Amino acid sequence: MKNLLFFIFVFLVCFQQGFSQTRVDSVPILEGRYRICGIDSIESVYIIYAQKGNPIIKIASPKANVCNCETVAIGRYYDLQLKSRLSNRAGKAHTAGVMVGNVLVRLEGDKVIWDLFRCLNMKGLCFLQTSDTSAVVEE
Repeated sequence: MKNLLFFIFVFLVCFQQGFSQTRVDSVPILEGRYRICGIDSIESVYIIYAQKGNPIIKIASPKANVCNCETVAIGRYYDLQLKSRLSNRAGKAHTAGVMVGNVLVRLEGDKVIWDLFRCLNMKGLCFLQTSDTSAVVEE
């Protein structure tokens, strides 16, 4: 019995060392990052679809002209600071859409989470890389 426990212990130590020798820089770090999987627009609002894991989220961003910024692109990953537009609403499940400015943005279902988000570090399609989000205007 002692030999069996010793063998299992040695096996686990060897197994652990095999994993710890994997090159860290060979694995992309995507924790906390969202992949942009679609961009659309409704009148004066951009609709951005982003994915982190399985669910897709829907972001509404009012159109704005911003110079000297990184434009959000489909297939790229971004550290998005998101805030739900429905977090303070009662009866969230019965809400069909949310007004963003003068535009009604409808909620979706199926693969898209039944919510609508604003991105604190995005203005229009401009991704603000700094932690200073004072340039983003609250709607």
